[in-house]
Order: sequence, then C-alpha cells, then structure tokens
Amino acid sequence: MENKKVLGRMACMGLLVLLFFSGYYNYRQYYENQANRQAIEILQASQYATAEGLAPEVLEVQFLDMQGNDAMRDGWVTPGADGRLEIRIRYKGQCDAVEIFSTPSGTETYELQSLAARFEVAGDASLEEQEASYVWEIPQGTMAHFWLVAMNKNIGRRTEIFNIIME
Repeated sequence: MENKKVLGRMACMGLLVLLFFSGYYNYRQYYENQANRQAIEILQASQYATAEGLAPEVLEVQFLDMQGNDAMRDGWVTPGADGRLEIRIRYKGQCDAVEIFSTPSGTETYELQSLAARFEVAGDASLEEQEASYVWEIPQGTMAHFWLVAMNKNIGRRTEIFNIIME
C-alpha cells in the first residue's frame, strides 16, 4: 500500500514538472515568434522608400453600409444584412491599387491569411490627399481580422488590423 502512495506521488510530481516546462516552452516560443514578426515589420518599414518611389501614406479608413451609415460597432466592422460593405480609404502620395488581406479569427490562424480582394485606384499624384472606395461583399458567417495595403507599384503600406463579423 505504501508503494502505491509513493508511486502516485511521483507520478503527480512528474506530471506537474512536465506541465510546467511545456507551458514555459510555449510561452517562450510565443515571444520568439512575436519578436520575429516585429523584426519583419521593421524590415518592411525600412523598404517604404525605394528608387521607384514611396508607399502611399494611409490617412483614414472608413467602413459604411450601403445606406451610408458607419459600420464600425464595438470594435467590429458589421456590414448590413445584404453583406455589402463600402470601404473608403483616404491617402497621400501615389497609389495604384489597394489590397485587402484577411485571416479567420481564432487561435494560431496566422498561416490562413489570404488576399480577400484587390481593387485598382486611378489617382492623381499631384493632389495632396486622395480617396478611393470599394464595395466588398462579405460571405455569410465571416468572422475575421483584416487589413488594407495601399500599393504604389510593388511597394505597399499596411493599415492597422480591423475585425469583421457577418452573421
């Protein structure tokens, strides 16, 4: 009977040690991944100015339903019942296209990011500020994070990350 108690205690201690170190490893791996992403973003930021010009500077992004109402509610972009969302982007500089990237919300979905839409922009670089708009049709059941990239040839500048839900 005494041997069973000792074995039980040893098994519990072993399990606790295993859980502690596996949690530490995941915690350390998470922060290493964050550091790598920050290094990539710094590298991308240093490439904004090249021989071909500058990436456009995004000044403002607005989300409207088809009636012209603000579609941002409690930190989530919520399109109307028809699933259509007008995106207006105000920018400075030369811009020839805007790309929309999205990734499903949830844990560890970074690798599932994809190009959701791309629209061409016919702007006039001589103007101080310009605006472009696009109507994005959101599939039913979408719950995702997304961001816009304003492009000048092959140079882009990313906006902040937005959340979207289409119920």
